[in-house]
Amino acid sequence: MTGLVIQLNMLGMTGRRKASTPSQYRKEFAERVKAARVLSTKTQGEIADELGVKLNTYQTWETRALLPHQHLVPFCRATGTDIFQLLTGIPFDLGQALVSKRSRAA
Repeated sequence: MTGLVIQLNMLGMTGRRKASTPSQYRKEFAERVKAARVLSTKTQGEIADELGVKLNTYQTWETRALLPHQHLVPFCRATGTDIFQLLTGIPFDLGQALVSKRSRAA
């Protein structure tokens, strides 16, 4: 269980969300992109190759630029990351539980 908590924390996916500005979201998203790659044990070069982009292009996605939408699914496949988690920072299971709870309340 501790390993999972560490992984979730590395991905910024503890389930605790606070309102963020667009610049905060961009920073947090870049951190989740980097954490997903690190957890996959792949290098930046390997991910860049799998996505068909130059290394320096990929490096900007881990630091300051958003990962373009056409690369989201291939990136998630390459790293084994759930797209919901990558986009929201909320673990998929927690997100599903929240959606179910809201559906039942309606």
